[in-house]
Amino acid sequence: MPSYSEPPTPLRDDDYLYTSLETSSCDDIKHIQSYVKVSSKRNTVLLVVVLEFVKRFLIDSLRCFARSNGGLILDQYRAQIWPVLAHRLVTSAEGENVDDNDSLSFMSESYSSVASSLTQDTEDSLRKHPEWHQVELDVHRTLARFPPNISDDRRSTLQCQLTPLIIRVLRTNPRFRYYQGFHDVCLTVLLVCGAETAFEVCRSLAHYGPFRSYLLKSLEESVLKELEFLYVILSRVDPHLERVLREVRLGTMFALSWPLTWFSHSLNEYQQIVRFFDVF
Repeated sequence: MPSYSEPPTPLRDDDYLYTSLETSSCDDIKHIQSYVKVSSKRNTVLLVVVLEFVKRFLIDSLRCFARSNGGLILDQYRAQIWPVLAHRLVTSAEGENVDDNDSLSFMSESYSSVASSLTQDTEDSLRKHPEWHQVELDVHRTLARFPPNISDDRRSTLQCQLTPLIIRVLRTNPRFRYYQGFHDVCLTVLLVCGAETAFEVCRSLAHYGPFRSYLLKSLEESVLKELEFLYVILSRVDPHLERVLREVRLGTMFALSWPLTWFSHSLNEYQQIVRFFDVF
């Protein structure tokens, strides 16, 4: 007699398959295969929902971790966490998360956009973009940006991936205009995340991150206005240095590449560069 004090043991998928194969005729094989497909899809969807819930619930903790001493520590962690942080960027205008869709739509849109981009954007179509030539020239000058321990073959592969990656990002908004320095941003993300994930991260940074205004406006209307706050910040942090810089009339052009490339063009150590990218 079954016990009513505890629930029955659930039947596992492999138990069901084993029992069915033992008791069913050959005519039922299609039914079994259909069950396995549905069950596998159900488990995959459930896993996606659970993982996305955890990521969203812990987003503040991930941000604190990224901004703490040492940052995200290893590129293996960055490759998993950067896409999450990029998708949950806070807009300066709204002061809230830019994506309020439910977990399933959030994940499905992300992966479908990657798939469609990789399948629809052939190299021939990308080469027709008016910015292709300039991007390609800048990419060829990125030799010094690669970590010293990277092989020549790996570097060549990444350079071949970088130009199409940038053009794909630019094509997501017809108003985007490439600026010299955006290739440094995309290269850093590509080195950490790989080509497919890098597209999603760079697209989020371009649409919702600090680089949006640089891609939409002229330098005079965007970054140069931001640099006007440099001396204001210095006056709070180091008043003596601020006075010296004003006295020699140094201006702000020396810091132009800092926001445009998120310091990746100015720093020489790879670990310093990715550490800065932890806090985007």
